[in-house]
Formats: sequence, C-alpha cells, structure tokens
Amino acid sequence: MLFIKAATGAVAVSVLGVALTGCGGSSVEGTYFGTAGDTILVIKSEGECLYSQEYKEGQEIEDLDERDIRECTWTVSGDHLTFSGLVKRGGTVQGTVSDDGSLSLPHQKTWNGEIYTKG
Repeated sequence: MLFIKAATGAVAVSVLGVALTGCGGSSVEGTYFGTAGDTILVIKSEGECLYSQEYKEGQEIEDLDERDIRECTWTVSGDHLTFSGLVKRGGTVQGTVSDDGSLSLPHQKTWNGEIYTKG
C-alpha cells in the first residue's frame, strides 16, 4: 500500500513539473525582457507574475515605482500561455512558449505584440 501511495505521489509531481514547463523542458518561471521596448515580465511560481513598461536596463523590478508595476496571473497548457491582468482594461493575453524558451505574445485586441527573452 505504501508503494502505491509513493508511486502516485511521484506521478503527481511529474505532472506538475510538466505543467510548469514549455517546449524544450525548461520552466517558464523567470524574468523576461521585451524586445520591442522597456518592458519586463517576471513569471513567478503559483501562477503569479509582475509586468512593467517602465523598465530600464540593469534595473531591478523591485526598484521600480509600484505604480509602474502591474500584478498579473498566468497559466500554461502545453506551450500555450494565458495571462490575466497584463492590460489595464482587463481581459487576457494569449501567447506561446517557443522552442528556444522565449515567449511570444502576439498582437491582440488590447495588446501590442512582443517577444520576451529570458534573462
């Protein structure tokens, strides 16, 4: 009986690990820098994230004025990401995890498209 519980726990951990990874097997959690401007996206554990359009190279997100930081949430399914709270007007932003680990958040109704690379 103990073996079955241990095996079930190992499977649950494996499934959770897959859910938090994108293509290529690396975790999507981390700090990403936008290629189209002064933007930063910090994807944290447990579905939390931070976003700012006021990032300057070399700056820590914690050093930004809190009015310039937007709290958001994220989910991942396979290589598809969904963010809530990135745009002021509400709604979600859809994106994908590329094979190289970058995030593609293409142009959408309330979002200007951008590629984010992990720093």
